[in-house]
Amino acid sequence: NLYYCSSNSKKWRDDKFNKCKDVKSINIPFTDDLIWFKVLEVFRDSERIRDEFRLQNLPKEFDPNNISIERDKLKDELEKLDTKCYRIEDRQISTEVRYGKGIMSDRVYNKVSDEIIKELEEIKREKEKVNSKLSIIESGLEWEDWFDDFTNYFEEIESYKTIEEKRLFIEKYIENVIVNWDNITKTHNLKINFKLPLIKDRGKEIGSNIFEIKKGNNSLKINKLNIQKLGRKWKKFKESNTIIENHSTVTDFARFLG
Repeated sequence: NLYYCSSNSKKWRDDKFNKCKDVKSINIPFTDDLIWFKVLEVFRDSERIRDEFRLQNLPKEFDPNNISIERDKLKDELEKLDTKCYRIEDRQISTEVRYGKGIMSDRVYNKVSDEIIKELEEIKREKEKVNSKLSIIESGLEWEDWFDDFTNYFEEIESYKTIEEKRLFIEKYIENVIVNWDNITKTHNLKINFKLPLIKDRGKEIGSNIFEIKKGNNSLKINKLNIQKLGRKWKKFKESNTIIENHSTVTDFARFLG
């Protein structure tokens, strides 16, 4: 149940081989689950990953050609509403002129003015709806149900039970994991190096559960881990919480770490 550096045995066979300074082994079950938990956490929260998912799973009705056609329709609709608005405003000016010349009575003027105001307000509401749809399409946020689909996709990955399933997934995103022993604090330090800058790559919100992609980090550091002690506690936690063997969710591990 322990990972250890094989440099000692290599040093024994070959004097030219540099001996590893990390003499302390680490608990395998806890370390594996910790890395799996951290990778899932980064994957779930990465805007780059979410954006890639949206693009790869975009429904057919939102393909570029259809979006272009819909955009043109909405722009035509806006032009028609603008034309309608101009005509009503001309009628409003004509009404004001006639009333100013005494051609129109107060009663008729008030009635016509109220009707014109209502028509203009209705057109304004219609334009707001069209502009809202146009803004959504032009911003690429037209697929509103993507987050539920992404949640299902993540839960499927989170449910992986075998080492092979987890390994194949991790290899897509992780370059390596560096382990160091701190002889002063008597603890281990882990550094998970991702192939892409997925860590904290979320900017300001631009839509429902959609954020700008900002420059993230490639490396995630986890310092001062008493892995042997945590390994024993993790084993007891899994046993007491009836977590399925070889499977722990992000929620389980987050609860364990407090």
